[in-house]
Amino acid sequence: MRRLLAGSAFLVALTTGCATVGEKPAVVVPPPAGRTLVVAVGLDAQNRSTVQALARDLAAELDDRWGSVFEANAFAKQAARYGVPVAVDHLEQVAAGTPLDPALVEHLKQTHRIQTVVFLDVRLFDQDWGQETKRTRIKLVAWALDLTRLAVLWRATSAPEVEGETGRSFQIASEIAIRELVRAIVGEPAATGPPTVSDGR
Repeated sequence: MRRLLAGSAFLVALTTGCATVGEKPAVVVPPPAGRTLVVAVGLDAQNRSTVQALARDLAAELDDRWGSVFEANAFAKQAARYGVPVAVDHLEQVAAGTPLDPALVEHLKQTHRIQTVVFLDVRLFDQDWGQETKRTRIKLVAWALDLTRLAVLWRATSAPEVEGETGRSFQIASEIAIRELVRAIVGEPAATGPPTVSDGR
């Protein structure tokens, strides 16, 4: 019963509407207490390594600003060496709607001092040809789950488009998307595009 209640609370929090920057002032997210894991979700198995690379980049950028931020798979590999595994596969399934196991929550908090899980979802990766150049679009959505309250703290979106840059378009679009996503999260002015962030309510 506790497991179902925890899962229900998470899903309700996750699916509630959120305001964008244009509707109210951007939320400046304070550094979370404890450690933070960044979990990659989205796309399909064929693109798994790409999504995980984006999660590593997001973790590195947030770690530069907050400290104690880790990409989930890298963290799990280190933890496994000391006999304390992290169920990253379950966290990936939670992002898709699987109920969150209360025992895993306590394990993350008590054993690993993880207080926050940030999910990074690649909602769009698309390329098409215009009359002269290729256009690359990528859309990233991130949201943070507070493991103490089992509540979504914030959501952020970045969706840049890059034209031209043959052979480097995905790399450049990805770098812009991560940079603007982090700016939205920490409240820095956006350089390109209209990233959005809300408080998760």
